[in-house]
Amino acid sequence: MRLGEATGVSRLEYPEAPQRTTFEPVETILKGLDEVMGFRIDFPNPFPNEYGLHTSRGVASYRAIQALYQAYRTKLLLADRPNAKVLEIGAGLARSAYYCVRAGIKDYTIIDVPFSNTSQAFYLGKILGENQITLKGEKRAAPIKILTPSDFIGGDEHYDLIVNFDSMIEIDAETQRSYMAEIIARTDIFLSVNHEHHATSVHGWIADLLPKARASRHPYWMRNGYVEEVLVVPKAKPEPAPITLIKRLRRRVMGAG
Repeated sequence: MRLGEATGVSRLEYPEAPQRTTFEPVETILKGLDEVMGFRIDFPNPFPNEYGLHTSRGVASYRAIQALYQAYRTKLLLADRPNAKVLEIGAGLARSAYYCVRAGIKDYTIIDVPFSNTSQAFYLGKILGENQITLKGEKRAAPIKILTPSDFIGGDEHYDLIVNFDSMIEIDAETQRSYMAEIIARTDIFLSVNHEHHATSVHGWIADLLPKARASRHPYWMRNGYVEEVLVVPKAKPEPAPITLIKRLRRRVMGAG
């Protein structure tokens, strides 16, 4: 129900109304989501005994519904970039990656620890096919690349959007800082969904590393206690040519002295 409200498929419940809201049937909401997402929603269940809401399209688990919303937000943020490159830090089972590819994203990179990479490769390989993913060390082209943190930290590839859903503040502070520094240097937009219960927060890192930047911030539709933030990374303004030339000459003079 909440996913329908978040995407505009269903009207928002009004708790002050004298009569209780009548909720739409699940199958009706799914048809509306098909139109919003641009593909027929499904819930692949490659693992036995998955727990969730039984629908005509598979068992809709809690995480699958979260992933649908996350793919919806990703799609909206990239509406004017048909060939966008997306990177996700900490992808869980990679459900968001699955729905993003279904929504038309053609270049999606996952960064996660090797143990999680194994689960992600199995899940995506089963539901999309092995030819749709590429792992560390493989050369073939595929829509989804599954890599490790060492492939990202210190790299130089630029992404239209970097996303993180519910994992950034679960790692140690030093690694958080490394990730945030890379994000600021290598993307135009950063989408974060995280809680703020721990000592560090995404909002705090943005304030620390980009004190003049302002990220949009609002409660996360799909889970109480979480905040959704979108940071549009400010582009550095190029220095006017004369100033740049003066600086170069100054360096030469100081070096000669």
